[in-house]
Amino acid sequence: MRFSHQGRERIGPNFGKTLEYHTAYAIDFDDADIGTFIARRPDGLAFDNEEKLCVLMEYTRAMDTNEDWAERKEQEKNDRCSSLLGFINHLSHREKSGWKASQTNFITGVRGSLHTN
Repeated sequence: MRFSHQGRERIGPNFGKTLEYHTAYAIDFDDADIGTFIARRPDGLAFDNEEKLCVLMEYTRAMDTNEDWAERKEQEKNDRCSSLLGFINHLSHREKSGWKASQTNFITGVRGSLHTN
């Protein structure tokens, strides 16, 4: 892993926690990846304080004629948030906070199109 001073500034006070997470899971991560990781924002968040649950919500719509459009979009959204979910759950476990993070995807779509004159 290589981090410059600029990379440390971009990630701010969570630099150490982010570095620890990526080291613990042997994830190769450098300055070029820092901005991408920190910029990951889900479309929505839901919290249940009693159950200590945090749910990242992702929404997408697709217009596709392929049979597997829903599965592809589901996988894209899962891939997009997997590192963020891992990071949140890692910190929660390390701090023994009891919080758990998960993800729910909302995918809508249209098959084909209607042409009018």
